[in-house]
Amino acid sequence: MSTQRNIDPDDLIMYVMGGGKKIIGLVLVLIFGIMIFNSVVFVVPAGYSGIIFNGLEGGIKQMSYGEGWHLKLPIVETADFIEVRVRKYEDDADSASKDLQDVRTKVALNYHPDKSKTHRLYQNIGLEYETRIIAPAIEESIKSVTARYTAEEMITRRGEVSLGIKEKLIERLSEYDLLVNDFSIVDFQFSAGFNNAIESKQVAEQDAQREMRVLDKVRIQATSKIAAAEGDKQSMILRADGEAQANIMKAEAEAKAIEMQGRALKENPDVIKLRYIENWNGQVPKVQMGRDSMMLLDITDELK
Repeated sequence: MSTQRNIDPDDLIMYVMGGGKKIIGLVLVLIFGIMIFNSVVFVVPAGYSGIIFNGLEGGIKQMSYGEGWHLKLPIVETADFIEVRVRKYEDDADSASKDLQDVRTKVALNYHPDKSKTHRLYQNIGLEYETRIIAPAIEESIKSVTARYTAEEMITRRGEVSLGIKEKLIERLSEYDLLVNDFSIVDFQFSAGFNNAIESKQVAEQDAQREMRVLDKVRIQATSKIAAAEGDKQSMILRADGEAQANIMKAEAEAKAIEMQGRALKENPDVIKLRYIENWNGQVPKVQMGRDSMMLLDITDELK
């Protein structure tokens, strides 16, 4: 025969309360542990650099923390972060050119803080370095460089102007541990009067170039005609020279022949008789003059 035991409600309440206290205790221990963990460990996200402020020392610890987990002293040290990824900053700056034209320059700067020196940037400048450092540096660099060029040179030598501003910015921002990745001039804006003058000059230059092309065409045609005439002239000169040389050679040959004939006659007088016989047609002359000028007549035909 079994007996049924009655549960005392008060005992049940005490038991439940005891278990609840254990759970609450565990939760409190867990929360306290998380708080302790967070107070001694901090995580630097990707693309950032960590900085530690030490309350006991009263300043920034002289080191920068890279991405990942790091330890710090609880309560007395707090962590902060600076983004070290490349950032883009655009700005406009008013300046004057060498010929005193008003210029408004729009620029774009790509930069990033030096990862190993973010603690110095944080300590000396803070997180508002774009307003405090970059904007004034851009304005000063633009004014310094554009003053070297006329307004027209700033347009025609834009790359050179951009490089000059970039070099100035590199020099200026490096003093504050900011590194320049790239720099470009987005636009130049001049006064309406200067723009009208540039437009008029461009139109005049285009007209001048058109006229130069016409003149070049005329010059080429004239040069072609001159060359053709010169060619004809040279051809005539060469032809005349050739004919003259031929005549000279012919005359020299004839003179040589005469000279040779004269020498031959002088050396051998019988050559004349030979030439006469060679050229005689076989008939006796009807009239002959003797040595003493006595005329001789052939009357044989008359006597027949």
